Amino acid sequence: MKGIQNQMTDRERILTHIIQTMALHNDEIEYSYFRRKKEFEVGNVLIARSNFNPHNWTVSFYDHYDKEKDCYVVKDIVTGKLCNYYNESFVEIKTEWLSKYELLVGKKYKVYHYCEEYGTGDARFHSLIFDDENNTFTFKNRLSFHQEPYMSITLSMDLSLKEIRKELESGNSWIKESKGE
Repeated sequence: MKGIQNQMTDRERILTHIIQTMALHNDEIEYSYFRRKKEFEVGNVLIARSNFNPHNWTVSFYDHYDKEKDCYVVKDIVTGKLCNYYNESFVEIKTEWLSKYELLVGKKYKVYHYCEEYGTGDARFHSLIFDDENNTFTFKNRLSFHQEPYMSITLSMDLSLKEIRKELESGNSWIKESKGE
């Protein structure tokens, strides 16, 4: 199954994840209606219900409500480009239902996918945190399921995937963290 997932574009993978999530939370999905001034949570996924011509913003992330223009502003799920919706109803998918890692795009998703694979066997994947301001990521791992402390490594996103793999496998940059960090 991972081979098929690796062949998907970011958009296809994210949309597939959203559809699976909708199926799991079908009874909890909230529908909005035309012109109902509802504040959605920033980052939640909105699916436009009334426009039957698919486009990049049919499924998008909620950004904000523009009171001056009286419209919803949404972001494309891959490019982040903004779009104004003036007369639309939406299905809202709460971000808490979605895997934050499956919503990553481009190199960030490739880094996650490699770190997830690296965290198999004796080592266990714990988390991956991206710092866009410093253009770095921190990967936390532990050697066994219940073992503390975690091991972490912070690397630059400027490194190639090959260089990232080399750093992870070398063990030179790993830092032991005390319990609770």
